[in-house]
Amino acid sequence: MNKTEAKKILSLYKNLSFFDRFHIYIRLRRLPFETIEKYIPKNGKILDFGCGHGFFSLYMSQKSPARNIIGVDISKEKINVAKASKHSNKVSFSYDLRSMSFLEKQLDYDCIVIINVLYLLRRKEQEKVLEKASKALVKNGKLLIVEPDANLKFRTFYEIIRESIMLKLLRRTQGKGLTFNTKEWWIENLKKYLKKVEVREFPNKKHHLLYICTK
Repeated sequence: MNKTEAKKILSLYKNLSFFDRFHIYIRLRRLPFETIEKYIPKNGKILDFGCGHGFFSLYMSQKSPARNIIGVDISKEKINVAKASKHSNKVSFSYDLRSMSFLEKQLDYDCIVIINVLYLLRRKEQEKVLEKASKALVKNGKLLIVEPDANLKFRTFYEIIRESIMLKLLRRTQGKGLTFNTKEWWIENLKKYLKKVEVREFPNKKHHLLYICTK
């Protein structure tokens, strides 16, 4: 995301600590969220699974106010920050220690977005999320997943070091471990539950891949 849009999203938050403000700004700048957004329906029910501070939910809403967006995360602290942001009544944020319940109880999503979240789960849990997400979608609904590609060994090593610091030392991220998968693993497992799976690279961010899946 360019500097102007990142600062615009950041302006929707108030009373942020310096660390949170810096963390959100870096996250906004690291990935081209505009590339992900163009694959999301312009209206309908959207689930932002593992939304963190909610900045992508806010971005989706700004790009299309007709979207009904639910952001859910297992971090109560981050959800409180998200709730305190300026957002329309078509955006809601929920804390749920078991985020999976939003894939089990609330169904009929037109799109589910999961950005750099699943590597924080064990592989069995990753597979369970894919299965439940596929069931929670309407027919022809979209599942968008962004994950690092473990084929890039050096970059994966860097991601493990960086995320270990965030997870264990700084405790800025919550998860049960770090599980990075190859592109081939994701395609094989996504095809078990979804009829169409496409893969896109990000400009200048080849270590992350976007999986665009259709039910």
